[in-house]
Amino acid sequence: MEIKVAYEDTYFAKTARILGNCYIILDHNHIYHYEFMISKEIATIVSDTSLYLEEVASMHHKLHPTISIYKGKDFYMEMEKSFTFKLPISILQVSKFFLNQKYLAELNQLTSLDSIQFPVQIIENEYVLLDNHHFLFIAKELGFKMVDVYLSEVKQNTLDFLYLAKEQNIKGIQDVRSLSDEEYHKIEKDLNSIFSIYK
Repeated sequence: MEIKVAYEDTYFAKTARILGNCYIILDHNHIYHYEFMISKEIATIVSDTSLYLEEVASMHHKLHPTISIYKGKDFYMEMEKSFTFKLPISILQVSKFFLNQKYLAELNQLTSLDSIQFPVQIIENEYVLLDNHHFLFIAKELGFKMVDVYLSEVKQNTLDFLYLAKEQNIKGIQDVRSLSDEEYHKIEKDLNSIFSIYK
């Protein structure tokens, strides 16, 4: 049994895929679909099966720890919720130094970013953004001054990427370059290859 976030599976609506709220489970020759509909702290699961709801909810919660309740048909599960608080976009030090133009264009089609929270960690007395850089870029473009954040664990290679960003004088989200889809994936692959040597 394998669980995957389904960014490309056209079984789901495009908006739900862009937000990362669609999952598939591969179990032998079967594919099961799960969509999470978010309303504040509650995620309602719409699925074509009653199997593996607990497993897929647990995986979703790892990536969306501000959700406290998961529910579906004949399913209910409570999870510990991460505390959120607001920070100005202007003080967030980024840990990425390039963005995908194609993904930014897709995010621009969303009607609201109000439900998006941003994982951060305090590193050397700075609030460092750990993920969701594309969403932060769009939020700034839309005129947001403050965003909801939560403290999260530093991911593998985050400190390396943070060092590279600072070396290139990339501090805020306004300093991050946007690249074509092809360039983005090539550089991402090259960086992952370089840093895997030191794992």
